[in-house]
Amino acid sequence: MGKRNFKSLLGNASLIALACLLAFSASQNARACPFCDITQQTLSEELGGADAAVIAGLVEPVKPVKPEDPFEEDESGPYKGAKFKIVEVIRGDFQPGDIIEAVYFGEDAADKQFLIQGM
Repeated sequence: MGKRNFKSLLGNASLIALACLLAFSASQNARACPFCDITQQTLSEELGGADAAVIAGLVEPVKPVKPEDPFEEDESGPYKGAKFKIVEVIRGDFQPGDIIEAVYFGEDAADKQFLIQGM
């Protein structure tokens, strides 16, 4: 084996060793990531942790914001929220038919039902 072949072989081995080292260190970082293995709560666990949970239909959506003055307040003051009518109480001190206000920015039609939870 000549000097050229030996240097070429040594260079290739160095590159392979460097690639293995980089791959190993990347896998160690992924294993140590605190967010990679978080499990989500089930719906029953979420409901168990809530002080209140209801099924409610949208009664009055939020008024659209004017592009020329997005911070304009109306006669009722700053943002109040959308109004919902409770259809079913899952947890909490509410009655079907009660009207509640919640932060909601969607543009859904009235009577669409939502699961609303509160702490």
